[in-house]
Amino acid sequence: MERYRGKKALVVGIGRTGFALIEFFNQLECEIRVTDLRPIFDLNKAVKKLKKITPNPDMTFGEHKDEDFVNADIIVYSAAVDPTIPQLELARSHGKEVYSELELAAKLCK
Repeated sequence: MERYRGKKALVVGIGRTGFALIEFFNQLECEIRVTDLRPIFDLNKAVKKLKKITPNPDMTFGEHKDEDFVNADIIVYSAAVDPTIPQLELARSHGKEVYSELELAAKLCK
């Protein structure tokens, strides 16, 4: 776990596990960004909850920006996210660590 301390973490898809990932990365003092394809008005409850987190994660809603993926050190996507979206492929091609939430959990359990 310590290998992720202070890294730039991108959480793709904001749901229950997204919030668990944010808490995990906050404990490791990571710089956190959250991205979700759903527009902000569809995520009203989640956005209110995100704004209560200290420090506030940076947020991108309604789109996935390539630069969010390229600038992150580690990217973790929820089960609802297609693992073949172009931004995840772009991150992989730039040598970024890209995991599904379950892959990260399995990696950390070893």
